[in-house]
Amino acid sequence: MFIKIRNFFNKLKINIFISFILILLSSFIITFCMFYLQPISIKDVFFIAKESNYLTIWVNLLPVLLSMLLLFFISSNLVFSVGTVSIICMIMGIVNREKILLRNDPFLPWDVSLGLELAGIAKSFGITKIILVILSILIVITLLVLAIVLVKNNKLNKITRIVGSIVTLFIMYICNSNIYSNTNINNSLYVFGNVYNQVDTFNSRGFLYSFLSTYNLNNFSKPSDYSDKEIINIINNFNKKDSSNMKKPNIVFILGEAFSDMALNENLNFDNYRDPLENFRKIKEDSISGHIVVPGVGGGTADTEFDILTGLNTRYLRGAPFSYRLVTHDFESIPSFLKGLGYDTVAVHPGYKWFYNRQNVYKYFGIDKFINISDFPNATYKGMYVSEKDTIDRFIDVYKEHKNKSNSPLFTLGVTIQNHGPYPDKYLYDANLTKPNFNSNLDLTDAEKNALSNYFEGLKDADIQLKRLLDFYNKQDEPIVVVYWGDHLPAFKQEIYNKFFPDTFEKGTYNSLTRIYKTPFIIWQNKKARETTDISKNYKELSMPEKNVISSSYLGAYVLQLLNFDGISPFFDYLNNLRTKYPVVFEDQSFYYDKTSTANVPIEEKRDLRLYNFWHYFKIFN
Repeated sequence: MFIKIRNFFNKLKINIFISFILILLSSFIITFCMFYLQPISIKDVFFIAKESNYLTIWVNLLPVLLSMLLLFFISSNLVFSVGTVSIICMIMGIVNREKILLRNDPFLPWDVSLGLELAGIAKSFGITKIILVILSILIVITLLVLAIVLVKNNKLNKITRIVGSIVTLFIMYICNSNIYSNTNINNSLYVFGNVYNQVDTFNSRGFLYSFLSTYNLNNFSKPSDYSDKEIINIINNFNKKDSSNMKKPNIVFILGEAFSDMALNENLNFDNYRDPLENFRKIKEDSISGHIVVPGVGGGTADTEFDILTGLNTRYLRGAPFSYRLVTHDFESIPSFLKGLGYDTVAVHPGYKWFYNRQNVYKYFGIDKFINISDFPNATYKGMYVSEKDTIDRFIDVYKEHKNKSNSPLFTLGVTIQNHGPYPDKYLYDANLTKPNFNSNLDLTDAEKNALSNYFEGLKDADIQLKRLLDFYNKQDEPIVVVYWGDHLPAFKQEIYNKFFPDTFEKGTYNSLTRIYKTPFIIWQNKKARETTDISKNYKELSMPEKNVISSSYLGAYVLQLLNFDGISPFFDYLNNLRTKYPVVFEDQSFYYDKTSTANVPIEEKRDLRLYNFWHYFKIFN
């Protein structure tokens, strides 16, 4: 039977011209399948393509077409070239889709080197889905092998294969240099949603194009006029003050996943519902509070974490895949600074220790112990992630354990995870959330009400557990200072933000740029701390802008200054001085206290801001 089938296919030998036609046709089919795999409707895909004059189709088609041609010239086998490229593309497309759905983060070039990121996604599938994926891959590979054996095409002669391979490689090089490395082309492609949201840009511009352009355009390089002389001079002439008699309260830094004050928006009310920020409203009144301008919207937790802990600004490091990737050695940070003052340091995050390379970065930051998901064997989950309650329980346990065995002050870094997106139906089964839990005067779709309601359910849990933690700290006989902030606004579609925070401001102005990048922070102290280290007195004397809006990179250093920990680090002192002039720092411009821009200010008048940029390169590479 097999011989009869093979003989049938042998009579259907495919010539070179038909091979090229089939490769072109296959590349169109695979490109369409890649768009279809994206977690947006195919109708939106065609709308986006039309808005970009169909350039998105061609820039995603070219890598498929050229890869098939290259393998065809190398192997002289049509089925092998089409089949291999198709399988690789489909696997990448599926991984990208699942990674966006599960983590609200696309499949990025550096995920290939991390490897474990894919393992983490696989663990989220469930055993049934994993088995189906493995079986599907095995079936496809089996069919490919059979097709290679059965289907024959006219073999190319050696000269055609060599010339064809060289020409194809040259075209690939030209395309990569002039299309996938071209920022003008990248910026010209239409984005459906928020251009600063990586998921929206990947969905709009197509996965293959976005994957290649991200690889080519994300490179962090030395500033053109970089010099370390002034930095070294600052370090060499720094007179470090004596820290032996400093008052050293226990310090707790907590990053609340997607914590925001959206519930305070004037277009919302919670009459007849539980106000998701009921406790936070009261806590603010008894704390130093304000907003930080964070690096991203809907994602980028580790970037905000990096900003606050190091004092460096992710916006200056946009060429890097994520800021933590640049931390490869011992690194000055809030934990290492406090460790130098005699603090014990612990981090708590109920996520995988390898995610964002925290297992190594935290060591470089001077953190002695990292409590991660493997240390939560009996955790309860809500909305797919470890519950806020279990996370706060661990913060409390860390304090109790430390108090029983150490006389040193404690620094605790906490990163919560429960209210991570995506939000549609996130708490449907955990909280039986079938109806909206808020009122609004805006015209919202059912999908928008669903996403908002689920987000507010998680925000409510964060609010309840924050109060429980502060109540616990308030009963302790040791001074404790807590810094709590949100890492980014929740991962909503841009349409929601356009309704709640309409962009009615002139493009490039302070209000336009900060509109959806502000998250709240509080700096709270327990009763004992108010008796021994009352930071409210320093707060009245230290310079802060209107409504306490500062870049996230200032917050950690600002806390040190409130605690009278200045005069110890030349960099953190430099940073605190910089805050008094430029409270908000963006990629290509910053803003003074009166919210006017530095964009048109001569470079010699903002040399201190340029030096701040040099500090980044100095710390990362020197």
